Amino acid sequence: MAPEEPRDVIWMRPEHAATGRPAQRSRAEITAAAVRIADREGLDAVSMRRLAAELGTGAASLYRYVDTREDLLDLMIDATGSEYVFAAPTGDWLADLLAIGEEARAIMRRHPWLPSLLITRSVLGPNGLVLLEHVLAALAAHPASLAAKLEAFAVLNATTALFVQNELGGGSARQQRNAAYLHHAVATGRHPRLAELLAPASPAQASPAEAAAEPAGRYRDILARILSGLLVPELAGMDLLCALSRGTASPRWPYGRRAPGPFGFQSRDPPIHQVRPQPVWRAFPGMALLVPRQWQAHSWATAARRCLNG
Repeated sequence: MAPEEPRDVIWMRPEHAATGRPAQRSRAEITAAAVRIADREGLDAVSMRRLAAELGTGAASLYRYVDTREDLLDLMIDATGSEYVFAAPTGDWLADLLAIGEEARAIMRRHPWLPSLLITRSVLGPNGLVLLEHVLAALAAHPASLAAKLEAFAVLNATTALFVQNELGGGSARQQRNAAYLHHAVATGRHPRLAELLAPASPAQASPAEAAAEPAGRYRDILARILSGLLVPELAGMDLLCALSRGTASPRWPYGRRAPGPFGFQSRDPPIHQVRPQPVWRAFPGMALLVPRQWQAHSWATAARRCLNG
């Protein structure tokens, strides 16, 4: 038996059936009613029968507007995209993307059924295209490839959905239980590497406030690191090295954003003149993947001087 041909997305089909009585409703009206039900009662409550009762009509009449419940879910996802309020790009691509992420987070919290649906369904409707257009406008001056920019769009949405899903699913209480067990396990002495990592005297240890911060409270910081890592241009190694060499305790990425130091920690890297001469790729883990081969033989300080001297 031949596989069934994939159907066009609902936005490529007529608004309502071409035959029969004149349409009395619109997709927008039906979608808004479905969103209201999901907000009040959860996604499982959204059915054609329940939706018909909400609208005061018969369930069969709804099939003149949507063929399946899957179509309805697509319409619901895209409808939430109309809640974005976009500002003009500022020229700071990362700040603009983080602002979009914060808006997405607020929208998902208003619609608790939305995060899990976004994770499991890949939908791009009219409002989704407006969102994508805004993201691409924020990244217009960024030298990353179009493929990388599209990946950043997808990762921003998926990461935000995971954060909100964790928040709405009792993430704080679960994290406290996990933290209690972690400290219990470390106290047994059977996990020396964990004990070393969590020891207050460790030079790479985050501050108590950072360590206590819940993932939800670190949303912007974590998302910024994900997007920065994803959108570093393939040939930006020299720019990154130059930017680091100009800093002291606060190295910066190219394009004006702070960079994580080795292993992801910030504000603990010594001034460039205090770094012992060593190969660049050893001074900054992962630099060998970014720095041209001819530069890898130079020490960090030598490379910095060459950068500053043009």
